[in-house]
Amino acid sequence: MVDTLTSKEINLSNVKLIVYSEELAKEDLTGHISELIANVDIRPKTTIAICKGKTEDFLSEVSPILEASPARFYELFFASTDYTNRTISSELIDFYTAAQSIHCDAHAIVLESKKQNSNSKESAKEDSNSSKEASEIQTTGIAVFNGGTMIDEVPIIQALPHLIIKNDLNHGVIGVPDIYSGDKTVSLSITPSRKNSIKVTYKNNIPYVKIVSHIDAHILSSESTTDYIDKENRNMLKESLEKEISKQVYDYLNILKGLNSDIVGIGSYAKNTCLTWEEFEKLNWKENFKNCIFAVKTVVNLNVSETAFHRLPNV
Repeated sequence: MVDTLTSKEINLSNVKLIVYSEELAKEDLTGHISELIANVDIRPKTTIAICKGKTEDFLSEVSPILEASPARFYELFFASTDYTNRTISSELIDFYTAAQSIHCDAHAIVLESKKQNSNSKESAKEDSNSSKEASEIQTTGIAVFNGGTMIDEVPIIQALPHLIIKNDLNHGVIGVPDIYSGDKTVSLSITPSRKNSIKVTYKNNIPYVKIVSHIDAHILSSESTTDYIDKENRNMLKESLEKEISKQVYDYLNILKGLNSDIVGIGSYAKNTCLTWEEFEKLNWKENFKNCIFAVKTVVNLNVSETAFHRLPNV
């Protein structure tokens, strides 16, 4: 319709983000996504997101300051999943595939924009009362779908276990309590050392899922004076980190189990237990996911830099 009213042809090949309101997502996005994936102009790896309130308000409130091009801003914003554990990948092709699948469910990132007043240092020199209005965009959660319909949302703090289970974690940061001072925190950089080992077995038609994750960790900083170069202290911290990661993964899986939505793709491992597609269809995975029994184990290889715990001698 726009092409018939303007002298320019609309080209969607540079689209970086497609946003749906939460209200529309809870109705059904199946028809929308099918039409988008069929459009040859729109790239399959375009990000799909859900926003709070109206999409019109969301897009109008976001005005990037550091990037001149909004498309470039969104491209870089969502690329942060490659080096942080505070967001997840949410692409059009993945959403479409999962929404049509019988062994997993779709998900999308949830966004929210917040206006804030930030004082400009240069303007403050000229007028101490002057300020400029800027916008802030942030990821607030993971939208959980059943087919093409959004059924709930989990907090974005669950992004770390989500990335770990899906083998999508590249690099992240996690904090655990100091082994001697519970009010102190040790910050660690974590990366996967290998892909997860995920096995699904059945007993009396109940799926038993065993997940073993392998993580390389490196201490970034510590609020305490505990010497983690000491082997005993290091082993205690290693065990504490293994328990913390395992707990996060286990808790997240049980949240999804309660929603009966397999957005992490455990069903693909259940499918491997079947010899034929008909055999897998009889398992009725999407209905049986809520009956899963999980066992989670994390194996951490902890590296400690002597520089981080170097102590200057008394002078």
